[in-house]
Amino acid sequence: MASFVKQSNNPQQKVTKRTIKFLSICTRPEVQKKILQTSPDSVIKAICNAAFNLQHNPEIHLSAKQKALFRKYNAHITSLTNPQISVQNKRKLLQTGGNPLLFTVLRPILASALSLLGSAFINITAGK
Repeated sequence: MASFVKQSNNPQQKVTKRTIKFLSICTRPEVQKKILQTSPDSVIKAICNAAFNLQHNPEIHLSAKQKALFRKYNAHITSLTNPQISVQNKRKLLQTGGNPLLFTVLRPILASALSLLGSAFINITAGK
């Protein structure tokens, strides 16, 4: 029987997906910072897209602890979702805002970013 899930052979998308997956489980700040420094722009854009989804999607449910952290880092998240801020500045923000911002608040969203990098996201970006 034929599979209807379209697989991509694009190595850049595989790198992005694997990098985000690793960042979602990595707990060492020095490793996270180094990965964010050397990762391609597509990784930073995917994280920013996840932040946008967190900020604007009412169907995403957060725990009380995550909501408190979201309120605390709301200015950082707003900066990540601002289209007028360059990818380089967003990269620096992720490196300095680091551990609590990226890996506690955005951790539930990184899983959805990984699924977006699956079939639907690949089909949308393939035409660009």
